[in-house]
Amino acid sequence: MKVFFKIEPDEDGYPDVRSESVWAIDAGSPDAYIIDNIPFFAREASLGDTVRVRLQDGVRWFDAVISESPNSLMRVFCFDRTAVDDVSKELIDLGCATEYFKSYNLLAVSIPGARILASTESYLNKKLDMGLLDYEGAIYRLSAVD
Repeated sequence: MKVFFKIEPDEDGYPDVRSESVWAIDAGSPDAYIIDNIPFFAREASLGDTVRVRLQDGVRWFDAVISESPNSLMRVFCFDRTAVDDVSKELIDLGCATEYFKSYNLLAVSIPGARILASTESYLNKKLDMGLLDYEGAIYRLSAVD
């Protein structure tokens, strides 16, 4: 199943999408679902979150987070497309999960727990200082689950 998020572009008009759909698993009630892939643009929920949806014209729209997972969410933009595989591999080696949106040259990164979040930010900051990428933290979860 899919859950849809409304997307508000920033002052520069980014992103140029007005909604995003993510895969979700039925959480056992008619309006509750568990997010099952990493959002690229949504800022309200992360991989593993249980969310409440409202049905509108047959579409499940995100309404609220019912239960947070320990997963933080980041987005990484590599200035050189050839670096994406190396950056993704390094993030996976750190314990993250990644998904790539080729047309936006964007890595969505799910970071499970505070310890991995710190090492992920350290790695990304080194690459940022080298001018290889830029990143943003969309959702920070500082639980010590790992």
